[in-house]
Amino acid sequence: MKLLFTKPCWLFILQSLLHKKVLFYGVSLSGFIFILVPTTNGQQSFPNIGFETGNFNFWTGATGQCCPVYTPQTGIDTTRHAITSGTLTDSNSMGLVPVSWPGSMFSARLGNASGAAESERLTYSFVPTYDSLLLLLMQVLLENASHPEPKQPRFGYNVTSTGGIPGGCISEQIIAGDTTYNFTTNGTVEVLTWQTRVIDLLGHSGETITITFETGDCEPGGHFGYAYIDAEIVDRAITSETCHPDGSVTLFAPINLNPVWFDGSTLDSVVIQYPDPSVLYTVAIQSGTDCEILLTKSLENEIPSSLFFWQANCQKEVSFTNDTLGLNGTLLNWDFGDGTTGQSSNPVHTYTSSGNYTVVLEVIDSMNCKSRYSQNITASLSPQIDFVSNLQCTYELSEFTGNIVTTTVPPTSTIGK
Repeated sequence: MKLLFTKPCWLFILQSLLHKKVLFYGVSLSGFIFILVPTTNGQQSFPNIGFETGNFNFWTGATGQCCPVYTPQTGIDTTRHAITSGTLTDSNSMGLVPVSWPGSMFSARLGNASGAAESERLTYSFVPTYDSLLLLLMQVLLENASHPEPKQPRFGYNVTSTGGIPGGCISEQIIAGDTTYNFTTNGTVEVLTWQTRVIDLLGHSGETITITFETGDCEPGGHFGYAYIDAEIVDRAITSETCHPDGSVTLFAPINLNPVWFDGSTLDSVVIQYPDPSVLYTVAIQSGTDCEILLTKSLENEIPSSLFFWQANCQKEVSFTNDTLGLNGTLLNWDFGDGTTGQSSNPVHTYTSSGNYTVVLEVIDSMNCKSRYSQNITASLSPQIDFVSNLQCTYELSEFTGNIVTTTVPPTSTIGK
């Protein structure tokens, strides 16, 4: 397997790390993934990137010979570039390869089964206007001719930018006979059913992104290499819905991209039981070896941000000042840590005993969204003192000894003798 990739770009979260806690789960996955694609937010248009119009409009075709892939003849050759649709399967795939990606009305076949030492190319360029994920969808049929690798049938893709290098799996070559791929074999035919590769376009708005797909037969001729391809753009975002009645929040990753959440879960969504506006929630997406993409989500502007300050006097009395952000229609629940509760905005609470207590403020807004904040506080009582002396006779030198009656809080200073 020849797979070129870029490591995830961590710079985009550094500023957040300076003032947020980050929940992160790092994992390395391998293999391929199958997906259904959600609708993008509609702010940008990529005409016919997924062959939606049933033709090759906005795509550039080319043909030539192999190997290596050499395509000097430009233009669409209908025998080597074909639009596919429906639920039929490829005749060389043992019924495994649908001719169209299940999430799309139309796909494209690049190459054919003639095995005439031919090569083919399709290219598409676009300019993203916001941070997105580019999904490349492919399934490959290669006839293993048992030639040396440079002469074997092949399929490859490459993604370039006029700016910096995108993240994710930006380039790959799949060559017949490569045992690192989990091919299904039908005699000499090696089959990979629909695969997905994810390219991270974070920070590439306004740049020209170019996708190139290539196929090639074996060099002597007589053994084919062709593929079915598609492409899609999805939002680069973790999304959330309205808070549930219990105050929990559900976060959603882009659907069916095999996410790994900060807590290790691998479903398309995760429920945050006690959401924290100071936390940056993360999900890792991977499609191919070492091509991890990290998405983050803050709930800072979606749920209340509970906070309070406190000040104690020396009579076991503590004054609390609520400083919660997002107080529109909120309900305040105080737990003073001594078995008592309250709901006033700025309570003053008197403890029955001196000591340390954990106080929790839970804030619930009109949309059922809630957050919690806790602090350890100290309630104390002014120390009570007395003293004794050894005075026996008038005008004689005496010695006085002070005694601290209340010992819960250690004294900071004493006067003796």
